[in-house]
Amino acid sequence: MILPSFELHRPSSLAEAIDLVRGFEARGESYDFLSGGTDLLANYKCKINVKRHVVSLRHLPELLGISRDSIGAGELLWRIAESQEIHESFPALAKAAEWVASPLIRESATIGGNLLQDTRCYHYNQTYWWRVAHESCLKAEADVCRVVPGEKTCVATYCGDLAPVLLCMGASVRLVGPDGSRDVPLSAFYIDEGIQRFVKKPSEILSEVRIPTEARRRKVAYRKLRLRQSIDFPDAGIAFAAELSGSRIVNCWIASTAVGSAALLHPDVAQKAMGRDLGEPLAGELAAALVASARPYRNTFFAPGYRKEMLGVLLRRAMAEVGGFEPAPSQSAAG
Repeated sequence: MILPSFELHRPSSLAEAIDLVRGFEARGESYDFLSGGTDLLANYKCKINVKRHVVSLRHLPELLGISRDSIGAGELLWRIAESQEIHESFPALAKAAEWVASPLIRESATIGGNLLQDTRCYHYNQTYWWRVAHESCLKAEADVCRVVPGEKTCVATYCGDLAPVLLCMGASVRLVGPDGSRDVPLSAFYIDEGIQRFVKKPSEILSEVRIPTEARRRKVAYRKLRLRQSIDFPDAGIAFAAELSGSRIVNCWIASTAVGSAALLHPDVAQKAMGRDLGEPLAGELAAALVASARPYRNTFFAPGYRKEMLGVLLRRAMAEVGGFEPAPSQSAAG
């Protein structure tokens, strides 16, 4: 498919990119930011929400750098996956980055783009002529939801891999725009709605992911479900993190992806683990509670019921990795 026409801008600094945005907004002209382009350009080829201007953020020096305390939003996923510092301090984050898509995509995709990727749906991620033939959907050219008829809120699914891990690590993001900069906890960043998606203003640029010192005390694991073991987006994903005193859980975090319109923490489920021993009995109890609370829609490859059940399997496997015990046998296959 051929890309539609747009004007590409290549600023040399973050300040220059923000000045461009000021001009576009003053003239009432539409625009997008381009980082790795693995998500945005695929949508553009399908003529999905194409803007007049595209501002490239590639190679901006302010968006680069990897340390135990922060990762520049423009850092490529392959560099995060292979970073010795990330491997030593946050191995689950390195593994999640390594599991994204394929090696070729990881050489273009960035951590900022992964956190900001568009929500997905069978009725949205199609060619323009397919959408016209099927009367499109709420997120594109129509005003109705094809997944839940009569619904006026988009239920497209967020499928980012890194967000649940970073949520369990207590990370925050720095946003920079015409009105200045601000830091937002990742736990307050996402909105469970398929069009709005997050609290970032259109004019703001995600410049940095910040990792708190206490994240180094947490043992974290991530597991995901997808049709193939490479290339495909997750159809369900779970991150589990715990601070332990021996085998006793002092604090606990559980986060999901690809079962709603946002990456979400599950504090009510995690609360059940406080002060208890990390083992298979607790894993089974938390898995059942998580499955009972999940409400996926029929808008990705796997059926909602299967995705619900697999959340429990994935949580058990993540908890087993953190706790060093064998998870309960399962006939289902997942990463």
